Amino acid sequence: MDEKARQVSIIDVYDNYPHVRMFGSCFGHQIICQSILRKYGVKVIKSPVGWEFGVHEISLTPAFSKALSQPNQLSADSLRLQFIHSDRVELPSPDALSDTPWILMGSTPKCPVQGVYEPGRVLTYQGHFEFDRFVNSETVRVFCATWDPKEVEEILEAVDQDDDSEAAAQMVVKFFLEGRQAVQGLGGLMTPPI
Repeated sequence: MDEKARQVSIIDVYDNYPHVRMFGSCFGHQIICQSILRKYGVKVIKSPVGWEFGVHEISLTPAFSKALSQPNQLSADSLRLQFIHSDRVELPSPDALSDTPWILMGSTPKCPVQGVYEPGRVLTYQGHFEFDRFVNSETVRVFCATWDPKEVEEILEAVDQDDDSEAAAQMVVKFFLEGRQAVQGLGGLMTPPI
C-alpha cells in the first residue's frame, strides 16, 4: 500500500468509524498526524536538527498531563521515553490545534510535537515506550552501522538511561479504556472493561 492509500485508509477509519480508537507510535504517530491533521496544516518533515536518539524528557502540556498522567511517572509534568527518529510532525504555528479537540502531548528540544491526543479517539507518541535499552541499543547498532564509532558510543550512552515506559504504556491502556468501567488495582487492571 502506498503512502496516499494509507492516508486515505486512516482518514476513512477516523471519519466513518467513530467507535474505533487509533493509536500509533513513531511512524504511526507521523502517518496518523499527516493524514487526519493535514486539514490544520500539519505535516511530517525531515528534522532540521537531525536525529533524536536515546532517552529524552518530554515536557508535557498541562492538558495532556491532566488527562493521562500516571502516578508512577518519574515526574508529573514530563515523560522520559526511548527515541530513534529523524522525521517529525510539524505544526504551521504553535496554536494551530488550539480551537480543536486535539491536545498536544508535549515537546523536546528536537521535536515540538511528541504526540497528540483526541479524547476517546486518537493517541500518538513519537517515542518508543515499547523499546527497552536492549531493543533500542540493537536498533541503533543497525541504523548507525556506518557511523563514526565514537558517535555511536555517545548515542548508546543516551539509550542506557531510565525511562517512563511503564507509565506511557499505562497511558495507552487508560486511553483505550476511556468511558468503560474497569477496576484498577495496585498491580494494574483487575477486571476486563465492560
